[in-house]
Amino acid sequence: MKVLLVDDEQVILTVSRQALSDVAREVVTFTDPRDALNTDLSSFDVILSDFYMPEMRGDEFLREVRKAAPEVPFIFLTQNEDLSVAVELMRQGADDYVSKPINPTNFVFRIKKTIHEKERDRQIQQVLEEQRLLDLENQKLANWRVLYASKDARLTEKLVTNLARNINQAGGFLWLDLLSGSLTQADDDNYLVPRSVMDMAINSARNQETLFNQVTYIGSLDTMELEMTTVSTEVFHENVQTMITERLLPILKTYDRTFRWNTVPPAAPRNTSVRADMDRVYDVLLELTINAIKFSPAGTALVYDLVYEEERGTDMLTLKVSSVARRLQATDKDGNHIYGIPYDFKEQVFDLFFSIEAFPEYLPEEKWTDGSGLYIARRLMRLMDGWIIAHSGIDYTPDPPQPLVRMDVRVPLHRDGTNDNG
Repeated sequence: MKVLLVDDEQVILTVSRQALSDVAREVVTFTDPRDALNTDLSSFDVILSDFYMPEMRGDEFLREVRKAAPEVPFIFLTQNEDLSVAVELMRQGADDYVSKPINPTNFVFRIKKTIHEKERDRQIQQVLEEQRLLDLENQKLANWRVLYASKDARLTEKLVTNLARNINQAGGFLWLDLLSGSLTQADDDNYLVPRSVMDMAINSARNQETLFNQVTYIGSLDTMELEMTTVSTEVFHENVQTMITERLLPILKTYDRTFRWNTVPPAAPRNTSVRADMDRVYDVLLELTINAIKFSPAGTALVYDLVYEEERGTDMLTLKVSSVARRLQATDKDGNHIYGIPYDFKEQVFDLFFSIEAFPEYLPEEKWTDGSGLYIARRLMRLMDGWIIAHSGIDYTPDPPQPLVRMDVRVPLHRDGTNDNG
């Protein structure tokens, strides 16, 4: 974890830093809380502060911290006789307190416990917010939300629905009765079967095989062994460019889409590398391209860009896939058609089978059918310590402005050696 520690006593800073040496990747210390306010407070996993300081009291410091970083856990360091003060500070927004003199074992335990509880509270609030949205849906205040699901239970229901639909499209298991009732024995070892019954059985089996393979693939993701290679950022840029120009461009042309690609390599720090399974990276990129084709107007361009970013002290490459958003069948509560992904459902599209339309169109080039692709793509990136983030909004650079959907694929950078032959 990354820790911010504020105390006007140098000995407390020294003891605390030593106690945190095995559990913190970075400890930033200040003796003046006013200096601490000039840092990016939201980048810390936890903030610890003394109360009695000459430049600014701890409660004043807490109020300023909560303005800039309301979600970061905040722990006060107090003297044993100041417990009543500590309780009052918790009423004002602190998450916990630790008594001085510091006991290293208890100190670390209380910090970890506070961070864990804060994360648990955040997850609870997220669930409550999702429940609130579902309540709005039930009240018919946002009718388009019924086109989205919620949480893993809905994912399972989607699987069952797709299974039932695929089976029924081929006549269900009616072919079993037809087959058993229409067999004519030709000799001791052979039977004659009407062609119509055999075609129905074959089609049904193929549909069920497709869905079975898909479900099996999803179930194997957690134990999948990746073929990870280490390449420099420059080589990774070249590999992605090759994927786009040689493997994705024919698909884009088939569906009347063009592409733009930033040929300039990202300005990443020197001697940085990417560890990834390049075959799985292509699978993810293919899924995002297929998704962009489905939900963008014909004749528009997909924009690919690979950039260097730094977030909370972590170097990363971000592959951005952007497309103009097509008008959807879904409407908001006022009857207006929706473009792209509604802002408060950008995360949910990855947790579930994405089906913004009642029956998404199928493209022969897609690897994962029935809308499961975004879910699988994010799971694959997680296996590579990466992530995918969805963005939906308006691009004001053209005239007139256009609705835009962008998917960001993030992979961490490493500062160790590289293998440029990857």
